[in-house]
Amino acid sequence: MRPFSDELREVAAPIWDEMLGTPFIQALISGGLDREQFRTWVVQNYLYLVELAKLLDRTAAKMHEPELVAWFSKAAVIALESDSKLHKDYAAHFRCEHELGDYSKVLPATANYTNHLHRYVAVGTPAVIVSALLPCLWGFVELGKRINATAKADGFYREWIDAYSSAEYATLAGEVLSFVDRLLPLEPKSSRELCVRAFRESCHHELEFWRMPTQGSKWNFEVGGKTAR
Repeated sequence: MRPFSDELREVAAPIWDEMLGTPFIQALISGGLDREQFRTWVVQNYLYLVELAKLLDRTAAKMHEPELVAWFSKAAVIALESDSKLHKDYAAHFRCEHELGDYSKVLPATANYTNHLHRYVAVGTPAVIVSALLPCLWGFVELGKRINATAKADGFYREWIDAYSSAEYATLAGEVLSFVDRLLPLEPKSSRELCVRAFRESCHHELEFWRMPTQGSKWNFEVGGKTAR
């Protein structure tokens, strides 16, 4: 019987292709990405990482195997320290450090994605939770490899490309994939369908996140007589 992760790859493949074709990624590859659009991505992804660290910590508490408890606890620290350092460096260049961690700057695509993950972590089984979290890490690895293969050799975005196409990042993704294959057989058959659904939904949230910097993402309701921004 083939690994469950192979089935998830088939779900993700066409969505990864869409991600690769977004104006943001294409401009990143060419080196012509608008700096303000990249600044938007940096701030939003940092805000996402803060929430991801909380999610990983809560995921650790829902695991039953000590090894998995330790892995997700460590991953929460990595998200806040190693991953966020890259964002802080770029934010320093843009002089927008004050926006990192400022939740008034959260845009709909970011809020929708993190709310979706919080819901699954709150009510899901271990396999469903890991399936919902998987597209973030796995998607970055797949995009990082493809971008690195065709991107401009040097330039402002090279550090970003190197970070997400690194062997270390790929190793982390491989470990999470192995967790999905390991956890699913321990759960009821109904979990399989929920895992696929959670995974697919997260993939689509990832796609919307990549569209956000170039398409714009604004709140369209009013607070105190003013349109929320």
